[in-house]
Amino acid sequence: MRSTLRAILPILLLALAASSLSAQDLAFSTGTWSFFPDESGALPSEGPGTFASLGATYGLTPRLEAGISLIPRITPEPLDDIFIEEHVGISLFGDRVSRTGGPAIYINTLVDIGLFFGAHNVRSGNPEYSRALFVRLTPIALGNPYYGRRDRIISIGLLYDYDRSSASFFLNLIAADFFLAKGAKFH
Repeated sequence: MRSTLRAILPILLLALAASSLSAQDLAFSTGTWSFFPDESGALPSEGPGTFASLGATYGLTPRLEAGISLIPRITPEPLDDIFIEEHVGISLFGDRVSRTGGPAIYINTLVDIGLFFGAHNVRSGNPEYSRALFVRLTPIALGNPYYGRRDRIISIGLLYDYDRSSASFFLNLIAADFFLAKGAKFH
C-alpha cells in the first residue's frame, strides 16, 4: 500500500501544479468537516470537535477538477489537529463549465477521490501523523464558475486510514466555492 501512495502522490501533485498553470477556472473554497468514529470507536482526529476547511479548486476540463485544502481543528483545542487533503473530482450530471462560455448546468452531483494527511497533538510539540485515502459524494452542488459561486451541500465520504487499517465516515455539511477566474471556452 505504501508503494501505491508513493506512486499516486507525485502524480496528483504534478496534476495540481500543471492544472494551476492552465486551469480553466480557479476558486477559493471554505467549508466544514465532521469526523465519525471507525468500528473500534477511534476518530481520524484526536477527538470530536469543529473543523474548518480553506482551500482552492482548479478546473481541469469541463467536468474534471482538482483541489487542495487545509483543515485545522477549531474547537475545543484550536490547531491541535491539522489535515491537508488533495482531491480530483468529476461532475456527474453535466459540465461544470460550458464549452461555449455560457451557463453550464446549475445543479450537479460531484464525486471526489483523494489523499488525506493529518498531524495530531500538534500543540504538544510531539505530533503524530496519519495518511489516508478517501472518496466523497456531494449529492447537491448549486452553481458553477459562470455564476461565480458554487455551494456544495451535505457531502459524505469514506476515509480509509491505512496506517491504522481502519475506515470511517466524514461529513462536509456545507462548503462554498468562490470563483476568482471564470472558465475558458472549450472547443
